[in-house]
Amino acid sequence: MENNNHLAKNTMMLYFRTFLIMGVSLYSVRVLIDILGVEDYGIYNVVGGVVISLGVINASLSGASSRFVSYAIGNGNEDLLKKYYSSIKMIHWILAIGVFLLGETLGLWLVMDKLVIPASRLTAALLCFQMCLFTSMISIISVPFNALIMSYERMEIYAYISILEAVLKLAIIFILPYTGFDKLISYGVLLLMTQIIVRICYNFYCLRNYKVAKLKATFDKTVFKEIFSFAGWTFTGQLAYMGYTQGISILLNVFFGPIVNAARGIANQVQTGAGILAKNFQVAIRPQIIKSWAQGDVDNVQYLVIMTSKLGYYLTAFTVFPIILCSKPILSIWIKNVPDHTVAFVNLTLIAMLVESFSNAIIVAVHAVGNIKKFQIYESLVLFMIIPVAYIQLRVFNMSAEAVLLMYIVVQILAQIVRLAIVLPMIKMSIKDYVMQIFPRLSITTIVLLLPLLTLNIDVVNLLNLLLYTALMFLYVGLTVFMLGLSYTERNLLRNMIITKLHKKK
Repeated sequence: MENNNHLAKNTMMLYFRTFLIMGVSLYSVRVLIDILGVEDYGIYNVVGGVVISLGVINASLSGASSRFVSYAIGNGNEDLLKKYYSSIKMIHWILAIGVFLLGETLGLWLVMDKLVIPASRLTAALLCFQMCLFTSMISIISVPFNALIMSYERMEIYAYISILEAVLKLAIIFILPYTGFDKLISYGVLLLMTQIIVRICYNFYCLRNYKVAKLKATFDKTVFKEIFSFAGWTFTGQLAYMGYTQGISILLNVFFGPIVNAARGIANQVQTGAGILAKNFQVAIRPQIIKSWAQGDVDNVQYLVIMTSKLGYYLTAFTVFPIILCSKPILSIWIKNVPDHTVAFVNLTLIAMLVESFSNAIIVAVHAVGNIKKFQIYESLVLFMIIPVAYIQLRVFNMSAEAVLLMYIVVQILAQIVRLAIVLPMIKMSIKDYVMQIFPRLSITTIVLLLPLLTLNIDVVNLLNLLLYTALMFLYVGLTVFMLGLSYTERNLLRNMIITKLHKKK
């Protein structure tokens, strides 16, 4: 119960943080398209995507850092924590330098020779690329501090600093129209300054509160080998992830130009906003799964995997279904000039989110176990299929951009089947038990949630009516999940938690 209360508190702090960030992000897209124009907005998305692709190993090391720090804390081994942390700092400094070198060679080649960028905007695109590259480097060397905060489950600190970041990014939107320089270049410079301020805040808190944060970066051959062995295999998964996200964006740019990248960028912003409920719940629960495994509590790991899979889907559905129903009017009111393909991209991306919502619990479970070689090989092979398949779709069959995203959904389904087949035996759970505890009730719930999408055609341009429709849809989804998606015991638990919180406030 104590862990559940702590989990609920951390999740709520993350919700508060992310709702603010979502509001800033959604507002920023609308204003940025007006300030930069659709073409420059598309250029920023594809250039930024190149930088993200170059830093793909950072995502692997970030996950590895969090895993090893959480494991050492759960194990109660202070010396092990010090060894891990000092080595993690050294690794991320090396990685930041490596990303810089890659960016100034391979990255520049991609931007200058492969991407479709109008000649008149090439200089601005190159300067924006440099700003994105330095921003990425600063983000990389901040990872060890983030890992400490997340592993000690100090989500409120993470939330406060993230809120500061959101406020600074909002300030950028108001400052940008008044800069006397090229708007695309100015945007890149201001984002770099924001990242520097955020980095200083993380450093200050961790150095003040955690003795281990003061340790110098050191080289420990044994620890390096252990972390890189883990991160090396997760890298294959991150490489595949870059393939079916940034790789798709690059392919769409090559075949359709930057306007389609603008539509893809908008869809990604909607995806980020729609996934906040599930993502924050999953972030909050990750340390508990790893610590439970470190303590040998297999039953709790199984319970957390089931709960995260089920609630992750319902929390995703809570935002996905209302947005799909009202996607066209939402986009027309949110963005004045909606680029072609945007409505279809948004809806297909949201459908893919429902499939992906099951993956997080399984991925965290295999990270907790630590035996990830087989998992990463098979998952990566399936996920990376999207690149050659998408290329054949576009080059050989001249298929539409929407067809690529449909294949993206199919690949996600196949990848989830592979994940279950490999990971569940590791945590001593049968596939039959997993399926029977989740999918019968979930399938009925989904069918009922689909009814409005199949029977209603929402096409309004009035903001008040749109808010009414979306509010009613949120209510419909919430009641459906509560009555059909949760068991009797889960409904009582949720009801008692809400009553307890209300009594405490009184």
